[in-house]
Amino acid sequence: MKIKCMNNLPSTNTLNSKKITISAIIATFNGEKYMLELLESIASQTHRVDEIVVCDDCSSDDTLNILQRFKLEYPDLNIKIFKNKHKLGIQKNFSKAIKLSTGDLVFLADQDDIWHNNKVQTILHAYINSNSSYIISDMNILDMAEGIKKFTWAELMENNYGIAKSHVMNGCAVAATKKFFRSCLPIPPGKGHDVWFAYCAKRLKTRLFLDEPLMNYRISSQGVSSYMFVDNLVISKNKTELQIHNDLNTLIKSKNPLLFIKTKLFMHAYFTFVKIKFKLFMPL
Repeated sequence: MKIKCMNNLPSTNTLNSKKITISAIIATFNGEKYMLELLESIASQTHRVDEIVVCDDCSSDDTLNILQRFKLEYPDLNIKIFKNKHKLGIQKNFSKAIKLSTGDLVFLADQDDIWHNNKVQTILHAYINSNSSYIISDMNILDMAEGIKKFTWAELMENNYGIAKSHVMNGCAVAATKKFFRSCLPIPPGKGHDVWFAYCAKRLKTRLFLDEPLMNYRISSQGVSSYMFVDNLVISKNKTELQIHNDLNTLIKSKNPLLFIKTKLFMHAYFTFVKIKFKLFMPL
């Protein structure tokens, strides 16, 4: 399902009357370079979040100090900082942050993103006016070195892979209900959290795509693994290059139907428990 975002959004007071609490969660690891910019973009939202939950995965740089200083500067933002005793990895770290969040609607954030100041208000408005538990928006792609917009993520996927805009699945652009996220946990072994959440949302028929970019997403000029089909993405002034993920390419070339069937069966079996939990979910 896809809708156009509207400029005549309801006022913040109108949205507040719905009494929907908002959590923003961040899984951090050595994110000192851009962390402050993300935090400031969350703090400047036209509809303020009720809490920011940060799980730090044993950073060795200045990330935790930046977080603590920001918390002191914005005491009314209700920033909750948790430092892992042992490194968990990105999937388990995001899962931990989700479990620690208390909001009705939970926004995921990567540590180097920049939210547009209407992101929360726009997504909350879409949530109130839909039956969706999982909402994802488009986003502008920025070159880290140049700091300028190149294109949107949906344009990139559609132009290079023929993937429909309504099927993009970047976790950092997602907001979903507590019910949805808790039902989807734990994440299956070997699956990215963004891919798994998108898969569940599609199967549960509770997905909504907003084609307005509501954040800026940084891509390194040296390349970055960012998508289930993308092993390396390099952008420059003159061109965009995408390479098929090696594992997927090998699978396609080998035409291994048995492996394909096994993967499908595993996902289907794992999802069965998600469906049951989603149907029977009781708030904690």
